[in-house]
Amino acid sequence: MDIGYLGLHCAYGTTTDSTPGASVKQMYFPIAAGTGSQYLRMSEMNFGGPTRTNGLKWMVLDACTSLYHVNWSSMQSQNVKPYNSNLHLLLGVDTDDSVEPLIGQYFADYMLGDHLCPELQ
Repeated sequence: MDIGYLGLHCAYGTTTDSTPGASVKQMYFPIAAGTGSQYLRMSEMNFGGPTRTNGLKWMVLDACTSLYHVNWSSMQSQNVKPYNSNLHLLLGVDTDDSVEPLIGQYFADYMLGDHLCPELQ
């Protein structure tokens, strides 16, 4: 699969986190398991396919503050990246995001060319 889409909640940290081996501010994503949940650090993600020719190329993080500029800059300055060299594009949100039930479907349709924009018809 070339395209990944993750729609969920996100929170950005206000203090540094040294878990990735460098002290950085980063974003956290709640992942539910049964009746509980835990937070996944952005530094624990590794978006991108295993090879240059197959696998994930484009990733969307559809969550409020998923690429909050202060924390994203902090991570980048310390070379803490949630992707490998095979990812072409990472999209996210710096501020708040609005929810639309079919936004993920629409995004995939447009990216794959399965739906023509009404303005282009």
